Amino acid sequence: MHGNPIKVKEEFQKDGTIRRTVEKYDIHDNMIDEEWYNARGIIISHWSSAFNEKNEIVKYIKYKKGSDRVAERYTYMHNGDGLISEVHSFSKNNKPKHITKYVYSKNR
Repeated sequence: MHGNPIKVKEEFQKDGTIRRTVEKYDIHDNMIDEEWYNARGIIISHWSSAFNEKNEIVKYIKYKKGSDRVAERYTYMHNGDGLISEVHSFSKNNKPKHITKYVYSKNR
């Protein structure tokens, strides 16, 4: 497969406007980018993500409205079972903001 599959969806909103969603996927069918546009073609929401060779999410970025500037960024660590073990969040200045650690019981 060459390039990333792209899906475009247009939805009519209750207020009579149209919202267009553009989704991009990697070769493993993980959504790696999503942009929402209003009826005038202006981006109203945009995020992207990245996955490692084990198909685990490792990064998520949400962008400021109408901009390529980062609003929020998260990185993900995984345990030996492939489950998320830590999520690190960063401020818009790229400074560490918060770390969330996950512990899973053995009796799943």
